[in-house]
Amino acid sequence: TFIKKKYGGHLLTAVGIDGNDSIYPIAMALVETECHASWSGFLATLKQDLNILNTSNFSIMSDKQKVAIGSHFF
Repeated sequence: TFIKKKYGGHLLTAVGIDGNDSIYPIAMALVETECHASWSGFLATLKQDLNILNTSNFSIMSDKQKVAIGSHFF
């Protein structure tokens, strides 16, 4: 999400879906610009913080903007 306030930036978020199809926030980060480096850092930190060892059960969805988000982040 693009932030249109005094300082600007982009809000990166990670959400989960539980067994009742409820969406809940897992993590968020405010970055200066949405780019490969910011997404890579965000996802690497998320993986480390959640102690994720096997990423085969995870899916990444994007809003199909300019930044390509692929499985190589995990």
